Formats: sequence, structure tokens, C-alpha cells
Amino acid sequence: MSLQKNPEYDSYEITEKNVVDFLETNPDFFKNHEETLLKLKISHHSGDAVSILEYQTEKLREQNTHVRKKLMELVNLARENDRLSSRVHQLTLSLIGTNSVDNIIDTLTAMFKKEFHADNIKIYLFSGQDITVKQHHSAIVDKTEEISAQFENFFKVNRPLCGRLKQQQLDFLFKDQADQVGSSVLIPLGSHGKTGMIAIGSHDHQRFHSSMGTVYLTQMSEIITQTIKRFINHL
Repeated sequence: MSLQKNPEYDSYEITEKNVVDFLETNPDFFKNHEETLLKLKISHHSGDAVSILEYQTEKLREQNTHVRKKLMELVNLARENDRLSSRVHQLTLSLIGTNSVDNIIDTLTAMFKKEFHADNIKIYLFSGQDITVKQHHSAIVDKTEEISAQFENFFKVNRPLCGRLKQQQLDFLFKDQADQVGSSVLIPLGSHGKTGMIAIGSHDHQRFHSSMGTVYLTQMSEIITQTIKRFINHL
């Protein structure tokens, strides 16, 4: 759309882009033409016309609100990262003192319930490795073709999985507690889950979700795997 033209300049077409370019090149223009600035009116979304100064004030207020909201999101994220970092550190210290696979399983179960507010914890280590347990025999399972098929994508991507799992996966991981799990985290142990996997369940459907970051979970996976390596041969 072209703006209205002064007859003196019939040979020169003034477009909106010309005006925009001029004002951007001369940001002080209205400083020397205050009377023109005061005449400007901008249609408000409510239908009322407001002065350009009122319009700018409103826009600045909206921008400030948006910036403040984003800042609070960053602050909350930083606080959550600090909490997670502290939990990973505490988990590492606890695992250093373990003296058996049974002790590792007990430590992980207690830590995940206390520090990560988990409702259900299941730790599975795949047989075929030299694993010795005296108490947690149910944690040692065969990596059957059925398990490999059910968790094929999980093993393939080789990273923690957060959110809702398929019902068959929940049934295998949590057994008779599967119906209580609203959301979950699945952590591989070893490359592509060669050593095993840890399932963490929550009754809260919103506790774990697919958009969660997995950096700290990956770090925990590596720490736990290295701890287990002390008691397992031929990983």
C-alpha cells in the first residue's frame, strides 16, 4: 500500500518501506518534530485510538512482562539443575561405599526414593555375566528375545527414556504395581543396555515427561554402570 503523496512529488512514490527505512535511519526525527509526534494515533486492539506514547508504553510493559517471565523460567531451571547436580553427587558418594551388587541395589532403591521422590524402583541386570547376588535374585533376568523386542527402540537409542511407557513394558518392569505407575523413567546400564536397566515409576502422571532433559540421567547411568563393573566380569 502506498501512502498519500504531496502533489509536489508526483514523480516520486513514497511507500511504507521508504518511511520505515527513513525512520530507522533517523531515530531522532520526532525529537525535532514533536508536533507531528503528538498528532499520531494508533488503533488499539480494543478499537480505541491511543497516542503513540501510550502505545509504546503498553508495548514496553508487555515486553517487560515477557522478559520477567523468561527470567523466572531460567532461574527456576538453574535451581532445578543445582538440585539435580547435588543429587547426582550424593548418589556418587553413596555408591563409592558399596561392597556388593546387593548393596548397590539397596543403595539405589533408597536414594531414588529419597532424593528423586520415586514411588516404584526396579533394577534389572541381564544374566550371561558373572553376577553374584545373595538377596536380590529377581533383579537378575535373561535378556530374552521378547525383552529385546519390547525394548528394541530403547536399547537402540541408548539413552534414558522419560514419560509414558507402553503397557507391555510397564507390566514387565513393574509387575503387579504396573497399574499404579502414571509416568516413568527408564535408564540403560551399559552401552545400549548391555548390563541392564533401571525403571523409576511415579504415581503422578506429570512427574516424568518426554520433554525432560536427560543429561543428569545419563551421568547417573554411567556412574551406576561403572560401580557395577567392580563386581561383574566380562561386561
